[in-house]
Amino acid sequence: MKLKNRFRLGFLAAIATTTLGISQAQAASITWTESMSTALSQSKKTGKPIFIDFSAVWCGPCKQMKKTTFKDAKVIAESKKWIMVHIHGDKQEAVAKKYKIEAYPTLMIMSPKGKVVAREIGGHNPGDFLKWMQSKYSAAKK
Repeated sequence: MKLKNRFRLGFLAAIATTTLGISQAQAASITWTESMSTALSQSKKTGKPIFIDFSAVWCGPCKQMKKTTFKDAKVIAESKKWIMVHIHGDKQEAVAKKYKIEAYPTLMIMSPKGKVVAREIGGHNPGDFLKWMQSKYSAAKK
């Protein structure tokens, strides 16, 4: 094999490896939107229910959930069945006010029609969060 062809093969292998690495990294994290209107639109198109995490940068339990719960492999896998929304309460005050958010974190589940199905206040560990989310899935699909 000529040196030029070996270089091309090596270059293509490097590109494939890099692309595969990016895909795996994307699969290993939750895909969030920060727009309620986008979430509602996507939910109506796909039929997926909506999960909303209302948080604030100064909130200790919010930080903990970001580091642990939302990094958990089982939670990430479950999130693929949902439209995942993150609302910064301090930055998106109008949205927080609309949904009557009084404490952080507030976790909310909505149907594709925009109906609030469930609401929880406070931080959750990955196991409890996953059980809660899964227990609301059927009601949220309606």
